Amino acid sequence: AEDGIRDRDVTGVQTCALPIWKRDLQLRTAINNMSQGLPLFDADARMVICNRRYIEMYGLSPDIVKPGCSMRDIIQHRKATGSFQGDVEAYCAETIETLTVRRTSMVHKSHDRSIQISSTPVPGGGWVATHEDITELRKREQILPDLQPVILLRVEAGNG
Repeated sequence: AEDGIRDRDVTGVQTCALPIWKRDLQLRTAINNMSQGLPLFDADARMVICNRRYIEMYGLSPDIVKPGCSMRDIIQHRKATGSFQGDVEAYCAETIETLTVRRTSMVHKSHDRSIQISSTPVPGGGWVATHEDITELRKREQILPDLQPVILLRVEAGNG
């Protein structure tokens, strides 16, 4: 690199010329400070990495949900802890089958919370997903239709 600080990788993204261990630490810190849960799976549906938020939002054990574990094992663990209801095999098969395109799934209920899952395939196989708790947004959406006549009344009254 010209200044010895930055270089480009093969994807054309500018990166900082730091030791790999330091880049890894920075990446882990950034991922663990996200408000969404984030799991990354490889082409064999095995976890590469996930953040603390993912484990917390589903009440999972970090002894089970760790790099190398299968998606099936994670969903089975979620079922055992009560954060997944349904057929584990069918869910895993459907998820893997539809991962060739970016998608946002329907909202899943987990311990009375509404979770929205967005997945994106990654180069070389596998996928990354964000799991976002949208419970409060759903509550506001349910209240809004009830407030609409009051809001319209106030606007009309203000124009008169």
